[in-house]
Amino acid sequence: MRLLSKSILPLLASLLLFSACHNKRKSADAISAEDSVYMKKGDQVTKMAQAVLLSRVAMAMKEGGPPKAINVCSVEAESLLDSLSKEHECSISRISLKNRNPKAYPASRQEKEALLAFDGQSGKQPRLVRKGHELQYFKPIYIAMPACLKCHGTEGADIEQATLRLIKEKYPKDRARGYENGDFRGAWKLSFQLSPKQ
Repeated sequence: MRLLSKSILPLLASLLLFSACHNKRKSADAISAEDSVYMKKGDQVTKMAQAVLLSRVAMAMKEGGPPKAINVCSVEAESLLDSLSKEHECSISRISLKNRNPKAYPASRQEKEALLAFDGQSGKQPRLVRKGHELQYFKPIYIAMPACLKCHGTEGADIEQATLRLIKEKYPKDRARGYENGDFRGAWKLSFQLSPKQ
């Protein structure tokens, strides 16, 4: 009987260990499944927001060049994002370490960490950060079109003097210049409110 219990003990320990690992994996999979829903929603909302803003800026560029586009960015962009936020039940904003609008500078450690990660070699994928009952989704933004450089490129080469004067007038502390096509510009930030059980 004593011999039998000695041989069963390692087997029981192995079974308990396997069961614990299995339950832990199952729990992690459940969290991943929940997070993947927010990843998908974040991707859809940011694609829509980007499309809305770019199409409005492109239209303004066609109607009145960079001065008209700057007006869209300084006046219309916030209200466009506010209406999309209400429609999709989240808060939508853009953040950057090289911000033009003072409101776009990162306001928390999580925001700065997301921007620094995206600016590194391995940080191109969107990320989720849980903060209490809030889930924050971050997605990198890149300079996607040569037309963007008319306001965000190099002074003298891409940005005309009249445009530069207007930028400095509207944004005295502007740091959003000197980019090239494809450069990392900043990030989308979406905030979703979670119910207490989540």
